[in-house]
Amino acid sequence: MRRGLLAPLAAALAALAALTAPGAQAGGRPEPRGPTLEESPVNYAYAALLGSGIYSISGRTIQIYTFTPRVGLLAPRPGGVGVGLILPVTLGFFDFEPDDLFESGLPEAVNTLSFVPGVELAIPLRRGWTLFPWVQAGVALDFAADQQSWIFAGGLDARWEKRYDRRLLRASLRPFYAGNVLEGFGSFDNYGELDLAIEARDPLGVCLGSAELDLGFFLIAYFYTQDLSFLRDPGTRFGLANQFEAGFTVGTVRPVRVWGVALPRIGLSYRFGSGVPAVRLVLGAPF
Repeated sequence: MRRGLLAPLAAALAALAALTAPGAQAGGRPEPRGPTLEESPVNYAYAALLGSGIYSISGRTIQIYTFTPRVGLLAPRPGGVGVGLILPVTLGFFDFEPDDLFESGLPEAVNTLSFVPGVELAIPLRRGWTLFPWVQAGVALDFAADQQSWIFAGGLDARWEKRYDRRLLRASLRPFYAGNVLEGFGSFDNYGELDLAIEARDPLGVCLGSAELDLGFFLIAYFYTQDLSFLRDPGTRFGLANQFEAGFTVGTVRPVRVWGVALPRIGLSYRFGSGVPAVRLVLGAPF
């Protein structure tokens, strides 16, 4: 596949990022996370796991856009196990920002590309709990340097969900580990993360067509096994040891599907910690 043909797809993701306010972060873009400002920014190979943002590659910084389709293969049933696919794809561009779309148009070529597919199981338990063990493995390609990294990750997402009258309560505990190996150089690095989250959704009594809308509020805490360093822009680096996030989403009480695809929830969140805070555009469930 020609790299230039990927640019229109990336432009759609970039345009979405441009909808947020200056300094805001869209589509799960990584926030500043590591307190040691002298550290190198996080390797671009982790973009498939951490989301869109500015990463490090071959001594340069690169803007990366991520989207993660999920495909259900087998729905979970009482006493049975569900199976789904995770299909994250990232596209990276040197010296490109969302605002450039309005000034210089589409980028001429894709500089990095990664695909880190995985499998997720759904194991229903008692009292509203479901376990989602998952593994992913794939490759990240650096076209400029003609290099590639092999990426692997695995974890467990324990989710709790219960209705009290018409209110839906949700909670999640998500530990995971990830690493990457640079082919030909034997270079290896890794990190771990633990996420804790809660959410409450209430019907609004307002309908969009035949679908009733609801409003959800959520809180998420992110903890890391080691300090991570992220770039806010190519010339400014910030650090955070851990992160916290509070926000809201609007969606429908029952999923609405168009051509077989469920319409995502949409909302905003505020992420903060020991560094500069940021706003995130939430598309889909917050966790």
